[in-house]
Amino acid sequence: MRQRAPSIRRAATVLAACLLTACGAADVLPGETAVTDSAGVRLVHSAAPRHALDAAPRLSAEPELVIGVRDGDPVYQFSGLRGSRLREDGGVVVIDASRQIRYFDRVGRHVRTVGGQGGGPGEFQGPMSLMTLPGDSLMVSDFQLRRATVLDPEGTVLEVFPLPRVGLPPPQLVDVLPDGRLLHSVTDRPEGWPTGVVETTYIYTAVAPGRAAVDTLFVRGRPAMFGVGNGMISLPYARGFSARVDGETLLVADGQAGAVERISLDGLVLARYSWAASRLPVTESMKDAHRQQRAPSVARMTGGSAEGVLDDLPFPDSLPAFDSMRPDRGSGRIWLRRFVVDATPHVWTVLDTDGSWLADVEMPPGFSLSDILDGRIVGVWWDEFDVPYVHVYALHGLAAP
Repeated sequence: MRQRAPSIRRAATVLAACLLTACGAADVLPGETAVTDSAGVRLVHSAAPRHALDAAPRLSAEPELVIGVRDGDPVYQFSGLRGSRLREDGGVVVIDASRQIRYFDRVGRHVRTVGGQGGGPGEFQGPMSLMTLPGDSLMVSDFQLRRATVLDPEGTVLEVFPLPRVGLPPPQLVDVLPDGRLLHSVTDRPEGWPTGVVETTYIYTAVAPGRAAVDTLFVRGRPAMFGVGNGMISLPYARGFSARVDGETLLVADGQAGAVERISLDGLVLARYSWAASRLPVTESMKDAHRQQRAPSVARMTGGSAEGVLDDLPFPDSLPAFDSMRPDRGSGRIWLRRFVVDATPHVWTVLDTDGSWLADVEMPPGFSLSDILDGRIVGVWWDEFDVPYVHVYALHGLAAP
């Protein structure tokens, strides 16, 4: 694996500069956005969203499209939706737990079904992610078969190629780069069974489909695991990094730092976006609940009681700022899901194309957002019987950038 050491060193320098200067936050008045420059990196910090809460963009009162039935035609019944994407023609494509990929038109009518369980071309065992390529083509990664399948807009198999099998856990397919290479995420931890806090390194690599050569684009690291006996558990509320391709650059989101970096394909940090969102404190009751939840697995790892072991488990003072990122594939804006620990409806923070804090958008109860395109969002909604449906909403009050 070829390391790009100068890029990594520059990224570390930029992050250190941000921490020392709080990325300009001290100089920002309420309602303002500060833009500064540090070592050639654009630093954008927002004190408040551009749209006040009472005038924030909102979803349509009801979904403009609902796909799914509790009982009825099997093509509209879902056993468990693992992904949904909007199509450029207004339709929707979903991947179901049945290992089928189903296509629906813009009014929700079933068009075709491809795939199914198996090991042949166009079949799947453990479809993990659904990625949209230019022209409504799709790429489906299969973590069990360790391969990716490319489908044309009609669902015909164009290509099947293996994914890297190195490391444990193996690399995760994240996105497709503009030059056709695949963006993978690899985690690296110390060998053996260390005790206490364990540093985890997150390595993002680019690999040409079916090739062995690997280029390291950027590396990030932080304490993320806790070693106990013959195993490790994640630190409380620890979150890694998430990355997405955005045009000719990468977006790297860090929920614990509450920031998003824009990085070149050479691994250089071009910009860093942050905002003054409030974070919920980690309370003693939350700590007790977390320890109780972890106790059975820790007892198995230690071969005895978890008592005393979890007393040393370190907790952060506050929860992460967010835990998920979705780029708007039409406008280029960045959507970040605010971190919650209960069934509270999700709120997504929206950053404009320049990195400023544009608005916060609340989702309907029970709805989980999957994709955003051309003023519409798609996701999964569960009814009182835990039956999943595809819901598409129109987004109002958010003009094109």
